[in-house]
This record gives sequence, structure tokens and C-alpha cells, in this order.
Amino acid sequence: MKKLLKVLKQVISSKAFIFSLAALIMFLITYSVDLLSLSGDAQETWKVAQTFFSQDKYYSYVMYKGVYAFLPCVLDIFIAGILNIPQYIIFKLFNALCFGYVAAYGIPNLVGHIHKNEKVSVLQRYLLVALLIIFESNINFIVSVDMMSCAMFFALCNSAMNIVKNEDKKVIKFVWFGIWFGLNMCLSGQFAISTVIVAIALIINTIYKHFKKHGFKQIKSYGSLALSLLVVFCCYYIAKLPNQFYMNNVVEPARAAGQWIPTGQAWIINGLSQNLLHITYPSQVPDNLSMGFLTPEQLEQVNAGGAILNYGDYIQLIIQHPVRFLVRWSERLFLGIMNDPQNLIAKTVNYPSVMLVSMAVIVYSLYDRFKARFTNYKDIISVDMAIYLALLFSALVPSFGHVENRYFFTARCFIFGVFAISPYLNQTFESIKNKIKEKTLEPISWRFWGCAVFVLLSLIIYYAIYQSAGIMKM
Repeated sequence: MKKLLKVLKQVISSKAFIFSLAALIMFLITYSVDLLSLSGDAQETWKVAQTFFSQDKYYSYVMYKGVYAFLPCVLDIFIAGILNIPQYIIFKLFNALCFGYVAAYGIPNLVGHIHKNEKVSVLQRYLLVALLIIFESNINFIVSVDMMSCAMFFALCNSAMNIVKNEDKKVIKFVWFGIWFGLNMCLSGQFAISTVIVAIALIINTIYKHFKKHGFKQIKSYGSLALSLLVVFCCYYIAKLPNQFYMNNVVEPARAAGQWIPTGQAWIINGLSQNLLHITYPSQVPDNLSMGFLTPEQLEQVNAGGAILNYGDYIQLIIQHPVRFLVRWSERLFLGIMNDPQNLIAKTVNYPSVMLVSMAVIVYSLYDRFKARFTNYKDIISVDMAIYLALLFSALVPSFGHVENRYFFTARCFIFGVFAISPYLNQTFESIKNKIKEKTLEPISWRFWGCAVFVLLSLIIYYAIYQSAGIMKM
């Protein structure tokens, strides 16, 4: 019996089991969900996939995302046809497997690299899975690239950390990094800036460590460094090649023939004007602060779907109203990171205040761990900091537009990971246990009061945003 219990404990403690369980739960959650009814982008993506190999292709604005945005759907349609099973099953399974990777490997491994914790319990790993399912399952309720993008970005970061944290610089590690580098630069460039930040940091770190170990005079040692960097860039281009082929041979000819497939730059320019109207989507909280920049004629034009600002106009507005822009960007970042309970797709939160308090505590843990981890100059210029910066940019970039919950998904996943996997919970419970054990009336720590103030401010800011909009649903 003891042997059986020991084996059972080993099984449920293994990452493979946690991965399988997380993937299975997510698959069951999305099994009966209609992935197309809630999103126009989802419907367009599916139509493109249905005619992917056809001569009579369906051309859509979503094609700017590139070939990898459609391959999971194409694979679903192909396998479903062969096996005679309902469509969407393979896509839901694919998303569930991506979720399982993020929950069991991607986040724990990355947080473990940055915030070393020798006492990570099995319960903490399951807590992370539970937090992701409770707070983020709605991300998989539509056909989109968000779950796949998240998994690929965590794979990129972990690949970089495997190179940085291990002395043996095997070529295969650079191969994998180059592949993830190339893939993350596709999918409409959703993580392009973040990916470049991680790549630059890794390359600088690799070059620095090489010359620190071998010096500048040993010319013979340059070969291994050159080979490593060459492998990265070769694999980068190999990963991007299918996407570039698709853009050159399908998308560009369709544009030339008059099909409306805007470029990423066109989307940005359109967004400079349209995102002056609303803070959030789909709840569409009106952005009265931003609309104050516009004349009545300009407001009428924007309401009609027109674009009135180019890059120069937008920069000029920022220069003229720096404080207002700082506020509007900050409120968007706040709503995205706090997982706005009134701006979720296909999910109703019965107790939004409880969700907000929970998110505020979890976000506060990120500040606590960040302050403890990055204490000196070397920490600031490390790859670890670059990953923090990359995740920040993954949330900052959409903060310039409107808040769609899924845009902040990856950054929130990392925050959940820091809360559950880093030493934060261990230290908190240890402190509470010592106070109870010693039966002392010591002053409550600054951490508690700091967290309490942050929670209160978060509630005040959140309710102020929605109260000013006049669309409170609490």
C-alpha cells in the first residue's frame, strides 16, 4: 500500500501529469463552446482556413496575421474530414495542449529561472493551474492566435534562459531559440517588440560571456561564437520562410487585385483615431478624455469610421497633452492587467469585486518579487530583466489602443506564475506561521499594509472609471 501511495504521489507530482490534467480540463471546458459566434475575427479566420488550399480562396482582412494564424484551423478541417469527427475538436485540443504547456512547463520553468524557489510544492503548481483556469479560460472561447502566441512566447523565453543559465552552449539550444525567434515574429507581430527585446538581450549576453571567458585575443575561439549566432539567424529565417512565402504569393497578389487586406501599419494608423472613442472592447467604455482632443467635425468623422490622425499628428497631440496621454495609457494598462471583469468574452463574473481584490493581491506580489529580485546593477542589465521588460511591452503596446482582454493574457499568465511559483507565498505563510507560533504582537509588516493600500486604490480606480462612464453593472 505504501508503495502504491508513493507511486501515486510521484505521478500526480510530475509535470507530465499536471500538463495532461490542465490540457484535459481546458479541452472539457471548451468542448461545447461555439468558437465562432462571439467574434467576427474568428469567423473570418475560419473562412480563410476552409479555402486555404482552394483555387477560389476567401480573402479577408485577417490575412495580415500571416500563415501560422490559420494552420491550426486548416489542420482541424483536414483531420476532421479524414476521421469524420465534428469540426473544431482538433483546434480545441490544440489550444488545450498549448494551455497545458503554459501551465505545467512554460510559466513554472520561466519563473523558476528568474525567481529561484527550492520549496515549490505540488500544491503551488496546482494552484497555478487553478488560477489560470478560473481567470483565463475565456481566452480559448474563440478562434484566435492568443493561446498559441502565448505558448510560443513562453517557449522563446525559456529557450533563452536555458542558454543563459547553463554553461554548456549546445548548438541545439540555439537552434530552438532561432525557431522560436522566427515564429514569434509572425502572427501579425503580436509579440514582435517583446521578441526583439529578448533576442537582443540573449545575443549581448552570449557575446559578453564568450569574451569574458576567452578574451579578445584568442581568435580561434571566435568560431564557436560565430556558429552559435549563425545558427540562431538561420533558424530564424527558416521559421519565417513559410509565412513570408504565404504573404508574397497569396496576400500581396490579393492586395494588388483590390482585396481589402490592410497591413499591420494600416491597422495602427486607423487605431490612432478609432481608439480615441473607447477605452475597452467589447464593453466599449467611452473615452471622454481622448474625445476632448477632437473638434466636433473630427469627432463626427471618427464616429463614421474615418481616420484623422497619422503618426505625426498623434505625436503632436502627445507633446501638447503629455499628462492626459499618460493617464489614458495608464488606465488601459490597469484595466488589462487587472483582468477587467466587465470586459470578458462569453464569461459572466458573479462577484466582480472579489475578482478585483484577488487580482490586486496577485499583481502586488509581482511588485514584491520584482523589488526583491532586482537589487543591483548586474540584475538590471540581465536577461531576466529583459524578459520582465518584454512582458511589460506585451501589455504596454495594446495600452495605446483599446483594452481587449486577450491582449494582456500573456503578461497576466506570468503574474499568476510569480504569485504561485516564486518564494512569495512561502515567505508569507512562513511569516504568519512564526507569528502564530511565537504568539507575539509584533507590528504588522509593511508588505501587508502596502498590499492593503494597493487593493484599496485598485478598487477606487476601477469603480471611478466605470462610474464616470455611467455603465456600472455591479
